Formats: sequence, structure tokens, C-alpha cells
Amino acid sequence: MDPLLSLRPAAPRRRIVTAPAPMHPKKLRMLVSALRSSTVAGKKDLLARLNKRLAALRSSPQADKPKSEWILRTNDVGIRLIDVGKPTEHVDKLVAKMYQQRGYKTGSSTTTSNEVLEHPRRITLEACRDNKTVGTITVALDGPGGLNAEELHPDEIRPYRRPGASLCEFTRLALDMDRCGKEALGRLYHLAVIFAYRIHDATDLFIEVNPRHSLFYRRKLGFEVIGKEKICQRVNAPALLLHQRLSSISEQIIRYGGLRIHQNKSFYAFFMPPWEETELLAELKTRLSNWPASDIDLDFDSAAA
Repeated sequence: MDPLLSLRPAAPRRRIVTAPAPMHPKKLRMLVSALRSSTVAGKKDLLARLNKRLAALRSSPQADKPKSEWILRTNDVGIRLIDVGKPTEHVDKLVAKMYQQRGYKTGSSTTTSNEVLEHPRRITLEACRDNKTVGTITVALDGPGGLNAEELHPDEIRPYRRPGASLCEFTRLALDMDRCGKEALGRLYHLAVIFAYRIHDATDLFIEVNPRHSLFYRRKLGFEVIGKEKICQRVNAPALLLHQRLSSISEQIIRYGGLRIHQNKSFYAFFMPPWEETELLAELKTRLSNWPASDIDLDFDSAAA
């Protein structure tokens, strides 16, 4: 068992009612906490009880809940999905500002949010504070045209196109750290993972980063460098290709998500806890009927490996 898991306070012992009624989120959190702190022998029974509660949560009525444009709010930062046809100049200005601060090339060669949204396999998220854009990230799913990263790294990505694999990449990540902090970045990145992995069943994630930023992604998020440093002509800057399996990211979220303790050096501490992800995903799938209605599964057995 991971030593950090034992540092999360265990829930007090109490009789768990197994009637198929919706469970209060606080009680669901206590059940997950008990699952994390229990022995391997007791996990099977607890997992069965948790699955019953999740099934009840999925079937609970949501129609009376007020709908908001925000997918998620954290402190005073709200995160929403940018729809096709909506103005995107504010997002483009933030990306251009962040690129310019880092000495990257901007202009006609830089992809705009409208061009991103016109692609049927791309999703752009926007973080706002006081009605001003402070962060954005785009999830690009694989399609007939491939990934943007393949323009520079085709040979490195080709081996990952194995049977059953579904590739994706995160692009146009920009965050105004003067107006929001690590928690906003963690939640924005976590939402991108939910779209890629939970909603669209992607298996492999690729990102292109400046070599001076690669240490953060490798140490704090578990990415692996594949290939050599190259010059990205889109921004006229050096780039490294990083890869990680999304199932590995999910396991790290289960282990460390929301675990704000000194011993947790992982950036996943600024992600949502796994039960919060489950609640959010259940709500999103009821609000947005055009999303796949697949079952919500959390592989808690992998956390014990």
C-alpha cells in the first residue's frame, strides 16, 4: 500500500446502510476514505458497497438543480467549456500574452481558438476570474489528420498507435499566475483529463513543452520524455515531446488527488479528490446529454497495487 494513503484520516466506524438510495456526498467521501485505509482483504467488500452508492448517485434526480455556465468553481475562479460560435478573442489574447512573455512567436502562424473549435475533435476550457480570462487549455483528440505534435515528432508517436489505443494531446495551455494559483491550474488540468479519459476514453496523452519546463512535468506529474529536442516552427522555440498513459494519471489522482499534506510532493495534490471527480462527472453527464452515457468507474483496486 502506498505510504501516503495511510496518512489520510480514516473515517469513523459506522454501520453502512445498503439500501439503494442516493448517498450524501459527505458519507460517500467517508466510504472512500475507509476504502483507502482498509486492508487489501477488506477492499472487495467496501468496493462493492461503493459501487452500489455510485449507482444510486447516478440515478438520483438532477433536474431541480440550477444549471450554470461553470463546469467547476474553485475559490473565485470558474472554469467553463467554450462552445462553437462563441467569441474567443479573450482566450487568444491570453495565449498570445503568455507566449510573448516566454519569447515565443505569435501571429498568423499561431492557431486561434476559433480554428480549434471548428475541429470536431477538440475541446477548449476557459478559466475566468472577475469576468476576465485567466487560464485555458485545449484537449485535442486523435482523428484523420492526426495530432499537432506529429508535425514535429511523427516517428516518436508512431509506435503508440497500437491496436486499441486512442491518442490525444493537450495544447495551448496558458495561465496568468498573477491572477490565479496552483489550485486553478490543477483543476483546469484535471478537467482536461476528465474530458480525454473519462468522457472520450483516450489512452495515451502527449504534450509538447519547452525543455526548461520538462522537469516539472516529469517530477510532479509523471510524464516521460520521448525523442530529442527539436525546434517547433509554430512558436519558433525548442520543444520536447512528453508522454504518459492516462490510466497512470488516473491512478495518481486516486492516490494523491486533493491530499494536501507535507509528505505529498506531487502536483496531483492540487487536483480534485477522486470522490469529487466522480460527483462532477455524474453531474456533467446528466447536464450534457450529447456526451457518451457510459458507466462511471473508478478502479480503486489499482490504488492498492
